[in-house]
Amino acid sequence: MRFAWLRENSPNGLSIQPSFGGQVVFVAYNIAFWIPMVLAFTKVIEYDTAFRAFSGVIIVRAAFNLYRNNVLQPEQAMFFPFRSP
Repeated sequence: MRFAWLRENSPNGLSIQPSFGGQVVFVAYNIAFWIPMVLAFTKVIEYDTAFRAFSGVIIVRAAFNLYRNNVLQPEQAMFFPFRSP
């Protein structure tokens, strides 16, 4: 929300165009979020394994989001590939 507000109220418009590599990392990072659930629901892996994997993914995402929101400047945060859509 903070970044959307900054984008709208910035004097220069903050035109953000991430690099191709950054976009690939962004997509892979967000696909990795869904993999444990999909594999568990299709019974490829057991539920307890999926729970552990999903818990690990959630912890990593929380750490990246804390870093992005509290450490990076708004201009840097828009280019940070490890973010939620």
